[in-house]
Amino acid sequence: MADNIVWTAVTLMSFGISLTQKHVEYTALRFFSFNPAMYSNRRYVHPTIWLLLKITTAGSSEAKWVANASYSERRVFRLLFELVWVDFRGKQIIGDLTMIGKMIRLERVIDRNSGRTVIVPMDHGVSVGPIDGLADMRSTVSKVVAGGANAILMHKGIVRAGHRGSGRDVGLIVHLSGGTSMSPDPNAKELVCTIEEAIKLGADAVSVHINLGAETDRQMLRQLGSVSERCLEWQMPLVAMMYTRGPKVKNEYDVSNIKHAARVGAELGADIVKVVYTGSIESFREVVDGCPVPVVIAGGPKMGSDEDIFRMVDGALKANAAGVSIGRNAFQHENVEKMVQALCQMVHHGVSVEQASALLQS
Repeated sequence: MADNIVWTAVTLMSFGISLTQKHVEYTALRFFSFNPAMYSNRRYVHPTIWLLLKITTAGSSEAKWVANASYSERRVFRLLFELVWVDFRGKQIIGDLTMIGKMIRLERVIDRNSGRTVIVPMDHGVSVGPIDGLADMRSTVSKVVAGGANAILMHKGIVRAGHRGSGRDVGLIVHLSGGTSMSPDPNAKELVCTIEEAIKLGADAVSVHINLGAETDRQMLRQLGSVSERCLEWQMPLVAMMYTRGPKVKNEYDVSNIKHAARVGAELGADIVKVVYTGSIESFREVVDGCPVPVVIAGGPKMGSDEDIFRMVDGALKANAAGVSIGRNAFQHENVEKMVQALCQMVHHGVSVEQASALLQS
């Protein structure tokens, strides 16, 4: 704790920043939706905000240290420690400048302005084969990108098949997990690609699939932890697809299961967590509130109507979800480009279900 106070203090002082508690209050409110009335309760205060409050408290030992620190001390520590603050609509990443690679890649997956994302996964070929929409990958990718998707997600062998060589760029997430519907245990997922392979393919992020509750979930958790460690080393963003499926799971949409799954993904190092929608704004808000990294919803099987999809997306966004990861309900739509465009309008511009439906029909 003392070291962190020193690092924070010298970083701020090395930039010649003069802070008062009013400055800290403003920053806390702006970036962390922090309530100053909670100063007295250490549990509810972000560590960096807590340190800044101590530094700006007249007469504190930390304030005295800052006042007496020599110029050389500040310069040396500045080279070693700097704070990077990123606003993810109330989420934050705090680290040193060695995290810049991951941040840059994340900006290719998450929209800089809205802080949200529309991902279209097209990894279904391994699990269920070349279903409708995934036969001509280049054509499907072109339509998805034309609709405005922030990122596409696919297995390593399909990256070449889906590469267009022209048109608007799009974020690339390479999926590392695999398992087929023909397997004795379809819920078991194995790693079929490495971080290094994904880097060679030009990936902006990688993803893994975890089925909590499956008989092999401990192996999958081990995979997630291992991939997370490699992602940190290579500064590669990690998307964790967290599902609850197995003998002990009676309802995979149960909010207690989903919020547990989301938290597991975050706890083991994911930068974005993908889970199913729980069915209501109130219940899904529990999932988002319990997860310290951005949460996106899965689209699931093909739904009965476009309005059903839009209502699900609308509910998730109102619960502060960071976006969507919708595959079959997008790339199997009769008008792929329009469907993706409608989803992007909802996620990034806040249009209503009715407006999205009208756009789709226009």
